[in-house]
Amino acid sequence: MATRDRFDTFLSYRVHDRVPLRPPHQEHEGLIASNRNDIELGPMAITPPKWVQFFKASNDIMDVIDVHLNDLESRMMNAAITTFQDSSDRARSVEDLGQKISSAIRDAHKVVKMLNVAERDETPEVTLSRTNAQKSVALRLQEQSTKLRRLQSDFLSILNGSTHSNNVLLEFDQDVEDYVDPGFTLEQIAAVDNHAAFVTDRVRKINELNQSIASLAEIFNDLQNLVHIQGTVLDRIDYNLENVVAHTKRANEEVQQASKYQKGSQKKLAIILLIAVAIALLLFVAARPRGK
Repeated sequence: MATRDRFDTFLSYRVHDRVPLRPPHQEHEGLIASNRNDIELGPMAITPPKWVQFFKASNDIMDVIDVHLNDLESRMMNAAITTFQDSSDRARSVEDLGQKISSAIRDAHKVVKMLNVAERDETPEVTLSRTNAQKSVALRLQEQSTKLRRLQSDFLSILNGSTHSNNVLLEFDQDVEDYVDPGFTLEQIAAVDNHAAFVTDRVRKINELNQSIASLAEIFNDLQNLVHIQGTVLDRIDYNLENVVAHTKRANEEVQQASKYQKGSQKKLAIILLIAVAIALLLFVAARPRGK
């Protein structure tokens, strides 16, 4: 049954930003508020950073990939249990869906790489959040790539097993003219020709699956390196935070010691002032003329 392919349209709807339901702030400038309960957001109504949009876009793409991976698995099972003649269309649909999922994984991989770009004046807390988000989506994309490779490998082994288990298919590597025997009928010769064409098409599809698996292996290696790099960055951040805690404790101890010194200096100053006053009184008494 023929169906319309709405994958690209659905993906574009999920990836692109939603249109805001309220008009921008500039259109309300100079207008009188229609409700006393309206709250003026002012300069605090800031937009989220770009990496949040990339994070949402990557999750949207991977949600679609999950749906199509389940569809691909069911199609592979149906293609594996079909007869020799009616499995060509189902195998072709499996191939098309596999290539579409591979293309979506490449798109998601590009979006995940955009999460590695730091914005200007980014705080350490935001950097930690961004790296954690990148690590989570990279691990999810890695799991999806692994699942696609496993499905394609299983399907490829099924195709190879069905090819080598059939006695007729073992002879398709020979020349077609070897099958033309004077005792064959026209129907038998046509059937042999059809089987040879089918095997040639299967070999071509197997080669295309091998190329797709090789491309996914390269993406898998890139994701592995990306996860390793993000782990190193997290270790550095943890080390810096430990240093900050140690320096803060040391500074607190120094502040307490300085406070003690300050209190001691105040007492010493008071004692010196009292001694000076006492000396002044003694001098005053000594210099005072005595009465007759």
